[in-house]
Amino acid sequence: MENINILIVEDRQSIAEYVESRLKEIEYPVCAVVPTGAQAVEKAAEMQPDVVLIDIELEGQINGIEAAERIRNCLDIPTIYLANYPQDVFLEKEDLLKRAEITNPFEYIPQPYGKRRLYLNIESAVYQHKMEANTQHLTKILNGISDAAIATDNKGLITFMNPVAETLTGWEMEEVSGQPVTDVLNIYVRDTGNLIKNTVLIEALQNGSVTTEGLSSDSEAGYNTYLIAKSGREIPIDYNITPIEDPKENPAGNVITFRDITKYKTIQEQSNHTINELRQQTDLMKTVFDSMYDGIVVLSLTGDVLFLNPSIQQMFGPEPLDASPGKWSETHGVFYPDKKTLLPVDQFLATYISQGKAVRDQELFVRNKEQTEGLHVKASLLPLFDENEEVVAAVSVVHDITQDKIAAIQLEQTMQELQNQVQLTDTIFNSIGDGVIAADTSGTFKIFNPSAERILGIGPIDTTLDKWSEDWGCFFPDRVTPFPAAELPLARALKGEASDEVEMFIRNREVPDGVFISVSARPLKDEAGTQKGGVSVYRDVTHRVVAEEALTQAFAQGRLEIVETILHNIGNAINSVTTGIDVLQKDLVGSRLIHRFSALADMVRTHSEDWVNYIKNDSKGQQVLPFMIALAADFAEQNKNVTETLERVSERVTHINDIIRTQKSANQPSMTRKNVNLQKAILSAVKLQQDSIDRRGIQIYVNCENAPQEIRIQESQFHQMLVNVLKNSIEAIDELGGFNETPRIAVKAYISEDFLCLDVTDNGIGIAQKNLKLIFTAGYTTKESGTGLGLHSSANFVIGSGGQIYALSEGVGKGATMRIMLRRSSVIP
Repeated sequence: MENINILIVEDRQSIAEYVESRLKEIEYPVCAVVPTGAQAVEKAAEMQPDVVLIDIELEGQINGIEAAERIRNCLDIPTIYLANYPQDVFLEKEDLLKRAEITNPFEYIPQPYGKRRLYLNIESAVYQHKMEANTQHLTKILNGISDAAIATDNKGLITFMNPVAETLTGWEMEEVSGQPVTDVLNIYVRDTGNLIKNTVLIEALQNGSVTTEGLSSDSEAGYNTYLIAKSGREIPIDYNITPIEDPKENPAGNVITFRDITKYKTIQEQSNHTINELRQQTDLMKTVFDSMYDGIVVLSLTGDVLFLNPSIQQMFGPEPLDASPGKWSETHGVFYPDKKTLLPVDQFLATYISQGKAVRDQELFVRNKEQTEGLHVKASLLPLFDENEEVVAAVSVVHDITQDKIAAIQLEQTMQELQNQVQLTDTIFNSIGDGVIAADTSGTFKIFNPSAERILGIGPIDTTLDKWSEDWGCFFPDRVTPFPAAELPLARALKGEASDEVEMFIRNREVPDGVFISVSARPLKDEAGTQKGGVSVYRDVTHRVVAEEALTQAFAQGRLEIVETILHNIGNAINSVTTGIDVLQKDLVGSRLIHRFSALADMVRTHSEDWVNYIKNDSKGQQVLPFMIALAADFAEQNKNVTETLERVSERVTHINDIIRTQKSANQPSMTRKNVNLQKAILSAVKLQQDSIDRRGIQIYVNCENAPQEIRIQESQFHQMLVNVLKNSIEAIDELGGFNETPRIAVKAYISEDFLCLDVTDNGIGIAQKNLKLIFTAGYTTKESGTGLGLHSSANFVIGSGGQIYALSEGVGKGATMRIMLRRSSVIP
């Protein structure tokens, strides 16, 4: 027996207990017993029983009929009413029965509630519920399929019709339910243009004599079955009729499925038309293949020749291609481009084609009895697939490229000659210092060499000729008056006019400081004298013009900058001397040693009569000897410091003399260069600033491990350059103010490619990015008392020595590095 859980709803305990005991005797499990309708709905939702037995006259806020309705509609659980009357009495209660029928119960069980009666009703309710669910499920499926479906009983009466069937027949289910199917399903067969009713099918449907194998339209060839709809429309269909049997295998009806095949008839007609077209195309393609210069051969996977055209025979000879591809190359002379190695055709078929891979444009060489001189060919071997993407054959297309080869060799030779000429021309244009620009008559640039872009600052511009002057920034040599676009030498050349050495000034965003140029231009004409464009040559004459202006200014202004530089350098040295003198004054004038020595003298004078007794027996006198020893040691230390300070002052005075002597010799034809110990020179510059360094607590690091021991240079100017750069770092540390770390200056000397580099790095105030290029300009300074000449004079020396100097910094507050780069060839002996 199937495990069926039952919920009992009965407000009389004795009846509930009796029914529960009867159910247990027939082995039905009872999941719960509740006395009210509200509890029944709640417990049914919670426990999901298979069947609910409910008192039809249950009282309460929710009576038995209302509770059964809720359980049936909301939970889809079959309900059986328990009637506490004998059957004859119960049937007389018409009002009660009418109200109960609305809830669609599965069964009624009147008293007495015997085991057999309970068993039969419960099993019937469960079976009906399952059949109802299956029917609903089947209805959903039939309503969802794309085919039309009609169901009949064993008398041929319609019991079901899905929406598709309603649409095709023109009838609605409500109209035809219970009607003979033959009144709705009018099926005809077209014979020689006429529609004849399918009497065999009609009789079978009327008599219910459809066999277990069913009936279908498959035997009616040519899509000749038609349905005549309610509207009279003729619809070509195919159909299938399947018999239905009850559980005892007795005929219970039929299911007729059919579909509109109008589009399939159209497809059939189109297919026939397509087949005819393909046949014509096949004939046409064969004619085309036979006329092609390319050789065509179609092969099966086993090497059988399915098709070949005459061109393939002309290339490979008249001998037929046999069924052994491994011998084709030997028989017909098919080689790789080396003209020696035979092509393994069988391996190509096995390796590529069978795996669906193509071989394209394989270059080969063919030499045989027909082609004694040989042919260069390109062959492609392509797989052919069926509708299942399976490889079924291969087609090879062979193209004779012998003449192409000859032409390619000639073309390659010609192109190589042209390329050499172009490269030579490009090399000339790209190497000359003068700028060259050529344009056609429309003003489109054809040549614009690197020197032209370097001189003008801006390369080819996509604009009209009348905008050239404005876009390039062309002025007369006065730097102010714009140069008319129409008067530009290249513009005049495009009009057929020549120009020679026209001077102008160029200033734009790429050359903000401007350049002076000299321009010559000529028109370009072909052999017939037709104007084709113009060419212009540009020469940078900035140095000449600036030199001429500088010479003029030098006569007017004299040697002002030189004098300022001398004064700046001497001022730095004098400041160092002053600092040394201040240190001497502090050490001597304010020295505590003098006061201590005076106190000793006073004590000796006081005890001159009893000196021996005083120093031997008096407690204070006993301290005199240690005091004198310590005083002597302190005087010795002070003497050492004073001596060192005097030496530094002397060195600074000597440095002043060197500055003056150096500036005097600057007017001489050449200045003496000598071998200088690099590390000693750096330390000497540091020593000159030692007082300032000590006073600020700056740590100095000097690293010359990767630099030569000696360099050959103008010693005094090199020394002054180092002093100026170190002084700049000290002042940068002063500008930063408060430090979270120890102030430091590092001097590192090293070799980098063709240069001896000196990096002077500090953790001072740093330099803003916009000032990195201005910092070496004469007069530029960020200090209130600065002159802007220290780094400028240093840069003059470095650049005058053939070197380079750069300021490097990540920004304000991040320190800076002054990088001096002197050419190795100039400074290393």
